[in-house]
Amino acid sequence: MFGKVAEKLVCALIRRGQIDEGERELYVYGFFIVLSDLFFFLLAGIVGLLLRIPLQTLLFFAVFCPLRQYAGGYHAKTELRCQLFSCTALLGNLFVLKWMQGASLDWLILLPIVLGTVPIVLFSPLDTPQKPLDHSERKYFRKRTLILLFAADAVFAAAFLLRVRALFLPIGLAVGLAAVLVSLGAVQHAYRKRHASENQFPDTP
Repeated sequence: MFGKVAEKLVCALIRRGQIDEGERELYVYGFFIVLSDLFFFLLAGIVGLLLRIPLQTLLFFAVFCPLRQYAGGYHAKTELRCQLFSCTALLGNLFVLKWMQGASLDWLILLPIVLGTVPIVLFSPLDTPQKPLDHSERKYFRKRTLILLFAADAVFAAAFLLRVRALFLPIGLAVGLAAVLVSLGAVQHAYRKRHASENQFPDTP
Protein backbone atom coordinates (compact mmCIF):
# COMPACT_ATOMS: atom_id res chain seq x y z
CA MET A 1 0.00 0.00 0.00
CA PHE A 2 2.60 2.58 1.08
CA GLY A 3 4.96 1.40 -1.65
CA LYS A 4 2.38 2.12 -4.37
CA VAL A 5 1.59 5.55 -2.92
CA ALA A 6 5.31 6.37 -2.71
CA GLU A 7 5.80 5.24 -6.32
CA LYS A 8 2.97 7.48 -7.53
CA LEU A 9 4.33 10.48 -5.63
CA VAL A 10 7.79 10.01 -7.10
CA CYS A 11 6.41 9.53 -10.63
CA ALA A 12 4.51 12.79 -10.29
CA LEU A 13 7.66 14.62 -9.15
CA ILE A 14 9.66 13.12 -12.03
CA ARG A 15 7.05 14.30 -14.56
CA ARG A 16 7.33 17.81 -13.12
CA GLY A 17 11.11 17.68 -13.43
CA GLN A 18 11.67 18.01 -9.67
CA ILE A 19 13.41 14.62 -9.39
CA ASP A 20 15.81 12.89 -11.79
CA GLU A 21 14.87 9.45 -13.05
CA GLY A 22 18.12 8.06 -11.65
CA GLU A 23 17.03 9.00 -8.14
CA ARG A 24 13.70 7.19 -8.39
CA GLU A 25 14.51 4.26 -6.07
CA LEU A 26 16.04 6.50 -3.41
CA TYR A 27 13.00 8.79 -3.28
CA VAL A 28 10.52 5.90 -3.39
CA TYR A 29 12.28 4.35 -0.40
CA GLY A 30 12.32 7.70 1.41
CA PHE A 31 8.62 8.37 0.84
CA PHE A 32 7.81 4.81 1.86
CA ILE A 33 9.60 5.29 5.19
CA VAL A 34 7.86 8.62 5.83
CA LEU A 35 4.41 7.24 5.03
CA SER A 36 4.99 4.11 7.13
CA ASP A 37 6.21 6.13 10.11
CA LEU A 38 3.25 8.50 9.85
CA PHE A 39 0.79 5.60 9.75
CA PHE A 40 2.34 3.85 12.74
CA PHE A 41 2.60 7.13 14.65
CA LEU A 42 -1.13 7.74 14.18
CA LEU A 43 -1.95 4.13 15.03
CA ALA A 44 0.19 4.24 18.17
CA GLY A 45 -1.31 7.59 19.16
CA ILE A 46 -4.88 6.32 18.87
CA VAL A 47 -4.14 3.11 20.78
CA GLY A 48 -2.18 5.05 23.40
CA LEU A 49 -5.16 7.35 23.97
CA LEU A 50 -7.52 4.39 24.25
CA LEU A 51 -5.19 2.72 26.77
CA ARG A 52 -4.76 6.03 28.60
CA ILE A 53 -0.98 6.05 28.20
CA PRO A 54 -0.52 8.78 25.54
CA LEU A 55 2.75 10.24 26.86
CA GLN A 56 4.35 6.84 27.41
CA THR A 57 3.27 5.81 23.90
CA LEU A 58 4.81 8.96 22.43
CA LEU A 59 8.09 8.30 24.25
CA PHE A 60 8.09 4.64 23.14
CA PHE A 61 7.62 5.70 19.52
CA ALA A 62 10.21 8.51 19.80
CA VAL A 63 12.85 6.01 20.97
CA PHE A 64 11.91 3.01 18.82
CA CYS A 65 11.37 4.72 15.46
CA PRO A 66 14.87 6.29 15.08
CA LEU A 67 16.54 3.13 16.37
CA ARG A 68 14.61 1.07 13.86
CA GLN A 69 15.52 3.40 11.00
CA TYR A 70 19.25 3.52 11.70
CA ALA A 71 19.83 0.02 13.12
CA GLY A 72 17.64 -1.77 10.60
CA GLY A 73 16.30 -5.23 11.28
CA TYR A 74 13.89 -7.86 10.08
CA HIS A 75 11.87 -7.26 6.90
CA ALA A 76 9.15 -9.58 5.65
CA LYS A 77 9.12 -10.75 2.05
CA THR A 78 6.10 -8.65 1.09
CA GLU A 79 4.97 -5.18 2.11
CA LEU A 80 1.67 -6.53 3.47
CA ARG A 81 3.41 -9.06 5.70
CA CYS A 82 5.83 -6.39 6.85
CA GLN A 83 2.99 -4.02 7.80
CA LEU A 84 1.06 -6.76 9.60
CA PHE A 85 4.17 -7.83 11.49
CA SER A 86 4.96 -4.24 12.45
CA CYS A 87 1.39 -3.57 13.61
CA THR A 88 1.37 -6.73 15.72
CA ALA A 89 4.73 -5.93 17.30
CA LEU A 90 3.80 -2.30 17.98
CA LEU A 91 0.38 -3.02 19.46
CA GLY A 92 1.72 -5.93 21.48
CA ASN A 93 4.33 -3.71 23.09
CA LEU A 94 1.78 -1.02 23.89
CA PHE A 95 -0.43 -3.54 25.67
CA VAL A 96 2.60 -4.81 27.61
CA LEU A 97 3.42 -1.20 28.48
CA LYS A 98 -0.12 -0.69 29.76
CA TRP A 99 0.07 -3.89 31.80
CA MET A 100 3.41 -2.97 33.36
CA GLN A 101 2.04 0.42 34.39
CA GLY A 102 -0.12 -1.36 36.94
CA ALA A 103 2.23 -4.22 37.86
CA SER A 104 4.90 -4.17 40.55
CA LEU A 105 7.46 -5.97 38.38
CA ASP A 106 9.80 -3.14 37.45
CA TRP A 107 12.82 -5.43 37.50
CA LEU A 108 11.46 -7.21 34.41
CA ILE A 109 12.16 -4.12 32.31
CA LEU A 110 15.87 -4.62 32.93
CA LEU A 111 15.84 -7.69 30.69
CA PRO A 112 15.01 -5.97 27.37
CA ILE A 113 17.26 -2.98 28.04
CA VAL A 114 20.29 -5.05 29.14
CA LEU A 115 19.90 -7.96 26.74
CA GLY A 116 18.67 -5.69 23.95
CA THR A 117 21.72 -3.46 23.92
CA VAL A 118 24.02 -6.36 22.98
CA PRO A 119 22.54 -7.41 19.57
CA ILE A 120 22.08 -3.79 18.51
CA VAL A 121 25.76 -3.09 19.17
CA LEU A 122 26.88 -6.32 17.51
CA PHE A 123 24.74 -6.41 14.38
CA SER A 124 23.65 -2.90 13.43
CA PRO A 125 23.26 -1.46 10.93
CA LEU A 126 21.44 -4.01 8.81
CA ASP A 127 20.50 -3.06 5.27
CA THR A 128 18.00 -4.58 2.87
CA PRO A 129 18.32 -5.91 -0.69
CA GLN A 130 16.18 -2.94 -1.79
CA LYS A 131 18.45 -0.41 -0.06
CA PRO A 132 21.99 -1.78 0.40
CA LEU A 133 24.40 0.42 2.35
CA ASP A 134 27.86 1.30 1.08
CA HIS A 135 30.85 1.67 3.41
CA SER A 136 30.32 5.35 4.22
CA GLU A 137 26.58 4.90 4.77
CA ARG A 138 27.24 1.93 7.04
CA LYS A 139 29.61 4.01 9.18
CA TYR A 140 27.10 6.87 9.35
CA PHE A 141 24.17 4.62 10.28
CA ARG A 142 26.20 2.76 12.89
CA LYS A 143 27.35 6.00 14.51
CA ARG A 144 23.77 7.28 14.69
CA THR A 145 22.54 3.97 16.04
CA LEU A 146 25.08 3.89 18.86
CA ILE A 147 24.44 7.52 19.81
CA LEU A 148 20.70 6.88 20.02
CA LEU A 149 21.15 3.60 21.86
CA PHE A 150 23.53 4.88 24.52
CA ALA A 151 21.43 8.03 25.00
CA ALA A 152 18.36 5.85 25.54
CA ASP A 153 20.31 3.60 27.93
CA ALA A 154 21.53 6.62 29.92
CA VAL A 155 18.04 8.12 30.27
CA PHE A 156 16.68 4.69 31.19
CA ALA A 157 19.31 4.21 33.90
CA ALA A 158 18.64 7.63 35.42
CA ALA A 159 14.87 7.17 35.31
CA PHE A 160 15.11 3.67 36.78
CA LEU A 161 17.24 4.86 39.70
CA LEU A 162 14.86 7.77 40.31
CA ARG A 163 11.85 5.44 39.95
CA VAL A 164 10.27 7.46 37.14
CA ARG A 165 8.20 4.64 35.64
CA ALA A 166 6.68 6.84 32.93
CA LEU A 167 10.19 7.15 31.46
CA PHE A 168 12.00 3.87 31.97
CA LEU A 169 9.14 1.52 31.03
CA PRO A 170 8.57 2.82 27.46
CA ILE A 171 12.32 3.26 26.84
CA GLY A 172 13.07 -0.28 27.97
CA LEU A 173 10.36 -1.77 25.77
CA ALA A 174 11.40 0.35 22.78
CA VAL A 175 15.02 -0.79 22.99
CA GLY A 176 13.87 -4.37 23.53
CA LEU A 177 11.66 -4.37 20.43
CA ALA A 178 14.41 -2.79 18.32
CA ALA A 179 16.79 -5.49 19.55
CA VAL A 180 14.37 -8.29 18.64
CA LEU A 181 14.02 -6.92 15.11
CA VAL A 182 17.79 -6.52 14.77
CA SER A 183 18.35 -10.10 15.98
CA LEU A 184 15.78 -11.47 13.54
CA GLY A 185 17.31 -9.32 10.81
CA ALA A 186 20.77 -10.71 11.53
CA VAL A 187 19.42 -14.25 11.16
CA GLN A 188 17.68 -13.21 7.94
CA HIS A 189 20.92 -11.71 6.57
CA ALA A 190 22.87 -14.86 7.43
CA TYR A 191 20.27 -16.99 5.65
CA ARG A 192 20.35 -14.76 2.56
CA LYS A 193 24.14 -14.86 2.45
CA ARG A 194 24.19 -18.64 2.80
CA HIS A 195 21.49 -19.06 0.17
CA ALA A 196 23.34 -16.75 -2.25
CA SER A 197 26.57 -18.65 -1.67
CA GLU A 198 24.89 -21.99 -2.36
CA ASN A 199 23.40 -20.66 -5.59
CA GLN A 200 26.73 -19.22 -6.70
CA PHE A 201 28.70 -22.38 -5.92
CA PRO A 202 26.25 -25.30 -6.23
CA ASP A 203 27.37 -28.74 -5.20
CA THR A 204 28.64 -30.75 -8.13
CA PRO A 205 27.90 -34.49 -8.34
